[in-house]
Amino acid sequence: MTVMILLAANLLALAGLAAWFLRLQRCARELRDLAQQLAEQVGALPRDLRAEVAEPAPPTPFYTIEFLDPVGVAAHYSKLGAVFGSVTPAIVRREVYRQALGRIRDELAIRGIVADVRLHAR
Repeated sequence: MTVMILLAANLLALAGLAAWFLRLQRCARELRDLAQQLAEQVGALPRDLRAEVAEPAPPTPFYTIEFLDPVGVAAHYSKLGAVFGSVTPAIVRREVYRQALGRIRDELAIRGIVADVRLHAR
């Protein structure tokens, strides 16, 4: 008997929740229709078309510089560059890139160009 009462109470609760859910769905549908009408009145595009019409921002261009022969660059600017380049090429390569970065920044500053110049290592 108690099981039947609990089952009946659960069924009533379930029916109430189902009715409430259906009412919420109807309200959501009405709100969606009202929003569509308002959008048409002000000349706005529907949400699904807005994404298609909107143009994405163009990617920001950037430059990359890779010295194909950094030891040769060091040797060209310093007599010790060739000597150190044969002994410690990694250190010479790092120094060539560091000095190139400094020269690029200096040249841009002289010309009054504001730029974000960074050195990215691999």
